[in-house]
Amino acid sequence: MEGSKWCDANYVPLTPLSFLERAALVFGYRAAHRLRRQAVHVAREAGTVAVIASNIPAMYELHFSVPMAGGVLCTLNTRHDAAMVSVLLKHSDAKVFLVESQFLPVAHDALRLLLLAGDKKSSQNPPHHPNLRHRQ
Repeated sequence: MEGSKWCDANYVPLTPLSFLERAALVFGYRAAHRLRRQAVHVAREAGTVAVIASNIPAMYELHFSVPMAGGVLCTLNTRHDAAMVSVLLKHSDAKVFLVESQFLPVAHDALRLLLLAGDKKSSQNPPHHPNLRHRQ
């Protein structure tokens, strides 16, 4: 539309949070409330949330819930090997690491490398980390 001026009636910048606001408006806050609950539990205390997952609904929801809680989402490429994932986890300073089940072997090896790198005098077995949990 050449010659027309942008205003609230004909132009809205597209952001993940504007999509969420629209979903709340159209669908009676169902999606917005669910994402707010996730955000409270995941991103508020974490700051940075790392995730390695394919294009599944949980990944889609993370793109909304983490920024809504003021966190940063660090999406990791599913084709990276464990060494690269461990470097990216260290660099991002992620406090929460969410993993789709098919990528658990890579994630486990990456965390093992991180733990071994943090404890240079460690033997073959890394120390037990009490916050590592697996849920299906």
